Amino acid sequence: SREAVLRDLGDREVAYDPRGNTMSLETALAETGRDRFESRRELLNALHPVFEAERRQGGLGGWLESILPF
Repeated sequence: SREAVLRDLGDREVAYDPRGNTMSLETALAETGRDRFESRRELLNALHPVFEAERRQGGLGGWLESILPF
């Protein structure tokens, strides 16, 4: 369950891109829209699109902000 994952791992920050941007595990789990996962693989498969969407949101705009001084 979502609660068991948070109890076992804590609400840690999880990096979702090479620049080190993070989101909390609790937020990522909530964004899956699920309360239960039958296996570790199912949990990871549910989290993958959440982190991928966050990574894409940064996209070119996030990259430009990181290299330009203004």
